Amino acid sequence: MNLLFTRLRNSSYVRNVLTMFTGTALAQVIPIAVSPILTRLYGPEQFGVFAIYLGIITMAAVIATGRYEMAITLPENEDDSFAVFSLAVLITLGATFTSFVATGIWGSEINGLLGIAPDNPLVYLIPFGILTAALFQIFSYWTIYRVRFKHLAAAKIAWSGGIGSSQLTLALISQKTGLLVGQITGQAIGVVTLFLSTIKGDLALRRKVDRKALLRIGRIYRKFPIFSLPADFINSMASQLPLILLGFYFGTAVAGFYALTLRVLGAPVSLLGVSVLEVFKERASRDFRETGSCREIYIKTFKTLSLLAIGPFSLLFFIAPDLFEIVFGAEWREAGDYTRLLIALYFMRFISSPLSYVMYIAEKQQVDLIWQVCLLLVTTASIVIGGMMGEPKVSIALFATSYSAMYLTYLGLSYKFSVRS
Repeated sequence: MNLLFTRLRNSSYVRNVLTMFTGTALAQVIPIAVSPILTRLYGPEQFGVFAIYLGIITMAAVIATGRYEMAITLPENEDDSFAVFSLAVLITLGATFTSFVATGIWGSEINGLLGIAPDNPLVYLIPFGILTAALFQIFSYWTIYRVRFKHLAAAKIAWSGGIGSSQLTLALISQKTGLLVGQITGQAIGVVTLFLSTIKGDLALRRKVDRKALLRIGRIYRKFPIFSLPADFINSMASQLPLILLGFYFGTAVAGFYALTLRVLGAPVSLLGVSVLEVFKERASRDFRETGSCREIYIKTFKTLSLLAIGPFSLLFFIAPDLFEIVFGAEWREAGDYTRLLIALYFMRFISSPLSYVMYIAEKQQVDLIWQVCLLLVTTASIVIGGMMGEPKVSIALFATSYSAMYLTYLGLSYKFSVRS
């Protein structure tokens, strides 16, 4: 036993997992800790409007980087990695400018399409949300490439703490704007934290990045914008459209209940799964690059995630409705009912999400794109069917069932591609 403990303690992989786990744990505790207060400061309708705007930001942030940030860890030398980093930043700046123009011209129309009051000024904050979310993605991948997991863990805490404290403070000023403004403020804090701790010290590498290098690296990793971008955007749509469609069919209050459900279920998923994902990316990329296989770490990660998931998800299934009523207030009990319907889906997501990175390592973006298209069609249809029936719980149950089945398929595919063919 002592020998096993010593080996685990001396394992860099285990140390990195524990570092990211600790940072992610603290980052996830913050929004859960402030949620009982937020649900008493903001109503379901306000949560719904905020969640719809945040869904748009989340989807747009996927497009904003061209998905080149996913390739930052792949080159064998730091000059090429920084060239990929620089290319992703430049694309993000261009996408942000485009979003400023779009919201400036069609802000009222965008609100109308989302089922929100046309004169709601929060639509004009969308570009700021896109910029900060996209930059944090890019900076995170560079930090992973540098194997500076402590810096990334600290930035996640700063991001989460900034969001929570800002939303609480701004509730005293404006309940209509506090949630979204607080979200963007926290995102900006996370970006600045990563820049000061990691990015700033590596800026000297930009001297070796010129237009020719950007074009060359863009061609080398062109599969990411061609295949990964649409695949990931479709995946993001599959995750965000249910909330938007629930708001469209049943009103912003139902969207608010669903949003709180996602916040609570997202906590255990991020708390454990994302911490493993950050380290899995680096280890799996290195193993695949050096040996042509990352199956050993794939299987190890699968077993770890499965064992970690069983207990928390089983417990939450039985106590969710009562838990929501006690913790968040009586008007939020319905969100607990939604949680029970989504437990199986989030169990599968918890296991599948880290392992899905194999698709990028093996450069099987074409397969991933096909899967994402099928996912979007199946899950959107399930929500629409429930919407036509006029019953939100039917929509959510159909959505969860179809999504879980698609994740099972994805696990099989990622396992197959964990060895270079």
